[in-house]
Formats: sequence, C-alpha cells, structure tokens
Amino acid sequence: MGSPKRARSWAIVGIVALLIFAVYVWPWYSLVHPTLAGLPFFYWWVIVWYVISSVLLYSIVKYRVKGDAS
Repeated sequence: MGSPKRARSWAIVGIVALLIFAVYVWPWYSLVHPTLAGLPFFYWWVIVWYVISSVLLYSIVKYRVKGDAS
C-alpha cells in the first residue's frame, strides 16, 4: 500500500489531467461566432487552452519532482 501523501499526489495529477482532456470534448467550443480580432471563437478557445494546459502540466511536473513523489 502507498502512503496517503502519494495517493493524494496521484489524485491531484489525475484530476488536473482529466480537466485538461475533458475541456476539448465540450461541444460548444466549436462555435464560429463570436469573433475576436477577426478570428472565430474556436481558435481563441484552442489557443487559450494550449497555454493553460501547458502551465498546468508544467506545474504537475514541478510538484511531483519537488515533492519527490514517484
């Protein structure tokens, strides 16, 4: 059995990873309107989530390395 700290660490990683992948399944992101700076909402949605996903995944890696969780 693993320690509670290790289980909590894996739970946090799992929840964040699930949120990152679940956001792309959401059906309303593929709308053409509204537009921002002449680009459809879809492009802004994807660009913003690429950035957010990168930051979240980087945070997970730093958390796991700093906490020596394996």
